[in-house]
Amino acid sequence: MESDKRKLTTLEIMKVFAGIVLTLAALYGVYSYIDWRIERKINNPEFIRKISSNIRPSVVFDSRQSIEIDLGAMQFIEKIEVIPSKDPRFPKKIVVSPKEYLAHAPFLTTLDETEFAIMVERGQKFDWVYHLAISEYLGNIKKTRFRLEIVK
Repeated sequence: MESDKRKLTTLEIMKVFAGIVLTLAALYGVYSYIDWRIERKINNPEFIRKISSNIRPSVVFDSRQSIEIDLGAMQFIEKIEVIPSKDPRFPKKIVVSPKEYLAHAPFLTTLDETEFAIMVERGQKFDWVYHLAISEYLGNIKKTRFRLEIVK
């Protein structure tokens, strides 16, 4: 009788141990599956584009009013008007017309070897007007490129 109790106890211990192992294996499987799904999602180019357009929306355009790269900013901007100076490579004014009210002026920088002194003011409706004056010009360029970042 005593040996039957001992076998039963050993069998019960093995069942509990097997249950623990199966539970841990199931948890590891669920964790691995979730990790795989997250990894697949964050490496998706569409997902990266969507995140970047909401975090730091920006646009690269040139002095000919051509949009070269849209990183999400054009969803907020109706149009960008570049008003040339005597030399069409260097604008004297840029008017940014947002689709809705922006509390802060979008951040404008130049991407080429030309440096501008930039003064910004509010224009008509939701417009932001950038007045540009060349402070330094290096190199031989055919157009000036700008980066405009929406500040939210």
